[in-house]
Amino acid sequence: MVRHILFVAAVAAQLAILAWSPLEKCLIRAEGTVIVLRTRPVDPYDVLSGYYMTLSFEISEPDGLDESGLTEGATVYTTLARGDDHVWNAVAVGDALPADLADGEAVIKGRRSNSWRTSVIYGIERYYVPEAMREEIEDAIRAEEQQILVEVAVDDDGDSSLLRLRVGDTVYEY
Repeated sequence: MVRHILFVAAVAAQLAILAWSPLEKCLIRAEGTVIVLRTRPVDPYDVLSGYYMTLSFEISEPDGLDESGLTEGATVYTTLARGDDHVWNAVAVGDALPADLADGEAVIKGRRSNSWRTSVIYGIERYYVPEAMREEIEDAIRAEEQQILVEVAVDDDGDSSLLRLRVGDTVYEY
């Protein structure tokens, strides 16, 4: 009987661990503030996951990052402010969650990186493209020099979840 209870407890713990990541993203999507960020895509292919775009955000290199003293791998909190064009821009960077934000501000959590393409990784840099829509999205991006935006939900702790990609007037749900 005890072995049966331990087995059920072990299986339940594994299921809880597996469910936590998607559940966390769902909570961020449901309760988070939606922000809009400018991006530039790169188009790689992952054999196991399929096609995706690696997104490079303007906020990935916030002003003051180099002077912040944050080392590679350190947690970074980037304070964002909504611009007149409704796109959010980095206004401050630090190693702690800001105590209070003004109206029209949000914070997004990332980690410091010294890679060649970005200085802060936010965990929302991959947009997986359904195979059926791959060519349509690629054509839309190449058609003109259209503005490419992403909508992201961020919660009060700075955790984020990618919602959708906007290429010109067309919206692609994530």
